Amino acid sequence: MNDTLANVICAFVPSKRLRKRLRDVFKFGLRNYFTVMREESGLEFEHYLSVCAIAKNEGPYFKEWLEFHRLAGVDKFYIYDNESSDNTREILEPYIQAGIVEYTFWPGQRQQIFAYTDCLKKHKYDTRWLAFIDMDEFMVPVETRSLREVLEALPPDASQLLAGWMVYGSDGHETRPDGLVTQNYKRRMPDGLPQMVKAIIKPRMFFRVSIHFNKSVIRGKTVDANGTEIILPSDRLPPPMRLPQDKIRINHYHCKSWEEYQLRRARGDAAEGSGHKYTRKLFDELDHNEVFDPIMESYAEALEEAVALQPGPVSEVAVSTGLKSRPGSGSPNSGQ
Repeated sequence: MNDTLANVICAFVPSKRLRKRLRDVFKFGLRNYFTVMREESGLEFEHYLSVCAIAKNEGPYFKEWLEFHRLAGVDKFYIYDNESSDNTREILEPYIQAGIVEYTFWPGQRQQIFAYTDCLKKHKYDTRWLAFIDMDEFMVPVETRSLREVLEALPPDASQLLAGWMVYGSDGHETRPDGLVTQNYKRRMPDGLPQMVKAIIKPRMFFRVSIHFNKSVIRGKTVDANGTEIILPSDRLPPPMRLPQDKIRINHYHCKSWEEYQLRRARGDAAEGSGHKYTRKLFDELDHNEVFDPIMESYAEALEEAVALQPGPVSEVAVSTGLKSRPGSGSPNSGQ
């Protein structure tokens, strides 16, 4: 159904929230809607949790980011390469050959939403849950080492989990230090501040995606990690939220060192293209170092070993370091 007809039909619905939901259903297509609803409960998926990201010249950071998320329970990565000129493809090649990464070269300016939309269309039936995050964001399970356990604890009608940023600063580094990002930068913003969010979704329940969260849900609730429903306004962007951080959070290493921030400005980003926004003023505003937080130290040994090796089964690394094996590996994933 085209947008005009959907708008005309839904104009007579008095509730703004219901009107938007019905409009999205009509745009999605009634046949598609009922097919998804009929099949969802019995579907099995090749992957339980996957990540989609678009990256440009992130070679120095890729292995740590991939291996951390594998330790935390991510099964598959859909990587869109936005014209990288560094060694990104070389670094990713072993992961591509191992079936861990699906690689897509994706040229052009301001391509983040277009890449996300492509991923949603291609892979909505390949993975039960799909996260859209950036290369400076790490999804951290707090009470457990498994993101899957966080997702499995959500109510069955949850279609979108919102997790809040925890912004980390430069930790006093003007130049890039040797070693892992998660070990070099341990100072962050204070607790209790409003946060920007990122989403993990059941991709079949959405017909379009956004960078931070998604309002085009066909069915199901948007929830926090406690399963509490979050009502997103239909006509505007919500302000930063105060979400619980005791089960999952997004460690956002936005600043790193000033040297790295300048390199980020030079290459720009996939959402806005030009890197003009990465100014020293903005760096200083976001350079949160108020709280020392060692939460990532528990991953240090396993992560350092994983980064040093060629990609292999996560369980091999986990056994050698005392971490849990990756949940659900080696078999199709079904259930919540």
